[in-house]
Amino acid sequence: MQSDLKEGDFVRRRNKYTYTGIVKGTKVGFWSQELYKIERVVPNRKWAHMASSYKIRNIDDDVVVEGLVPRGKLQHVPDPENMDRIPERVVRPGAVNEETNEYKVEAILDKKVGKRTRGRSGIFYKILWKGWVKPEWVAKEDMNAPDLIREYERNHG
Repeated sequence: MQSDLKEGDFVRRRNKYTYTGIVKGTKVGFWSQELYKIERVVPNRKWAHMASSYKIRNIDDDVVVEGLVPRGKLQHVPDPENMDRIPERVVRPGAVNEETNEYKVEAILDKKVGKRTRGRSGIFYKILWKGWVKPEWVAKEDMNAPDLIREYERNHG
C-alpha cells in the first residue's frame, strides 16, 4: 500500500480518545500541539496492503519518539513555516437557546421512514444545523421546526 505520508512531512500525534455525547460511543481523538517530522517510513512487510508505520522526531526539542507510530495516530499538517497556526479541533457553534439546549435548523436535506436507527424507528430527517458543516439524522419527535418540516414535505412529497 502506498503511504500518503513521506519522509520530511510534518504531523501531529493523537494523544488519547474521549467518548463524546455527540453520537453515543463515538471516539474523538485529541491532537497534540507539538509538531513532529517523519524521519523514516517503515512499510508493513507482512501485509503489503496495510498502512505503514513511522519513526517521528519532535521538532521543538529534536528528540526522536521511541518506537514506531501507526498511521491512524498521525495527522498530516502543513509545513510550520508556511502556516499561520495549527488547526484546532472542530468546535460546533453553541445552542441558540442555552437554557433549553436548542439549535437552529438551517435546512432539511433528506428524509427516511421506518428504518431502525440506534433502537428507534419512525421518521428521521437529515438536518443541517446553522453554522455546522456536517449534517446529521434527527428523529422527527426531537425536532422543533414545524415550518421547515411542512415546507420540506410540500416540496418533496
